[in-house]
Amino acid sequence: MDMGHRTVHQQTVHQQIGLLFYEWVVTVQKQRSQFLAEKYRTIDWEKAETKAQFIEGFSRELSKAVDSVDLQAKTQFLLNKIFTPDFSSSPLISGLGDRCHQLIHSISPTKQFANQINSSTQPSSTSTQRNTILLLDAENLWLQPEEEQFLQKVCAYPIQIKIAFANWRHSGTAKRDVELHSRGYQMIHVPPGKNSADMKMTAIGSSLFLHYPTAKEVIVCSSDGDLTHLCNTLKVHGLIVYAVQKQGDRVKIKNLETEQTKEFFAKLAAQIPSVEESIPLLKKIIQQEQLSEQKQWIRLSSISKKLKEEHHFSLNDLVNTHAPGKRARDIFLDRPMVFVTHQISEQDAIYISLFEPVSNPTASIAPASSKPQAQKTLDNFKILTKAELEQALTKALKELTNKTSTKTAHVTTLQCQFEKAYGLKVKQVLEQLNINKKYVVFLKECKKFKLQQTAKGWEISL
Repeated sequence: MDMGHRTVHQQTVHQQIGLLFYEWVVTVQKQRSQFLAEKYRTIDWEKAETKAQFIEGFSRELSKAVDSVDLQAKTQFLLNKIFTPDFSSSPLISGLGDRCHQLIHSISPTKQFANQINSSTQPSSTSTQRNTILLLDAENLWLQPEEEQFLQKVCAYPIQIKIAFANWRHSGTAKRDVELHSRGYQMIHVPPGKNSADMKMTAIGSSLFLHYPTAKEVIVCSSDGDLTHLCNTLKVHGLIVYAVQKQGDRVKIKNLETEQTKEFFAKLAAQIPSVEESIPLLKKIIQQEQLSEQKQWIRLSSISKKLKEEHHFSLNDLVNTHAPGKRARDIFLDRPMVFVTHQISEQDAIYISLFEPVSNPTASIAPASSKPQAQKTLDNFKILTKAELEQALTKALKELTNKTSTKTAHVTTLQCQFEKAYGLKVKQVLEQLNINKKYVVFLKECKKFKLQQTAKGWEISL
């Protein structure tokens, strides 16, 4: 087909798409007018003059497209402008989408975008592994490698598909394509013009679930907040969508499903050690506070305050930077061989102690005694049998669960409550009674208790 015939063919296709949209507008107005944007609901679409003006204006807008991908972007843009987001989840759209796809590819049947994506070095969409897609408006937002790593920590699945949109001939982005290519991005070129990157991102992003059926999450990185239609379309197809914006050196990511927001500040992150590197700092602070306060249990808030005073970052800074999605208490709960956590109920303060006692604890914390602490406690409370130990644990559990609606407690919390009441660990009592069993095994054998394993460990109830 020569250039002249091709141009005529393109004009015909543009008019056919315009006619197709016109017919759909008329149908939707009659059947489901709420799917039309408000300003289009009251127009008399059946007037011949209105029909002619609509098709002419629609065709003129599509004629600005430079290739089939750009044509698809402009078609999607006009679709979003005429119809509401709810239309994308309606059965009515299926016929419109299929016919538009056929008309667009009658101009360029090579499926340019599909070929671009399929030639990527990223893992194949046929893989059974769930993954995450990252869409980047590289003209208006730039991600540093460490900022991209932060986004990965927020997501539940690995970021394996990364696509950047920009006019790569523009002086501002021309030199960045090499870096993005080295970081595994597919680069989609967009023509000059306002909203060109957003339009193409919307068109391509809206159909990504077809090319990557294993994708579970999509990260939309753009300084333009007008990507509602893209995000809604992705959510309709069951994808978890994150919106990313950047102000200066601060990156903010928002889960559009849960409305939860996480922030990353590169300069602050550079000053904060990793969670594992922070553990010795936390242990030292707890030991110092135990000796200073003459208490075994130290408030979580006090530890965070001391960490801020001595090292210029708090526990919240630590988790937000290196473990987004977690809570400050999780640093301690996730390391039961280092820390012991105690909290009577969700409303009460959280207390932390070290799994191993501080050096010379009898002199600095425990009261003076001529007898070993364990033997003194056994004498005072007469826990001389397995049945009496079970009764003491039952009493401690009742004290815990009376303040909660769930009537359950973590086995570690029960252990802490027992130690608070009797002054020694359950392990010490088991050894004193010659019961050669681990704490949890002993609980399982007690008829009064019911244990259930959860993601956070063993939960116990009566």
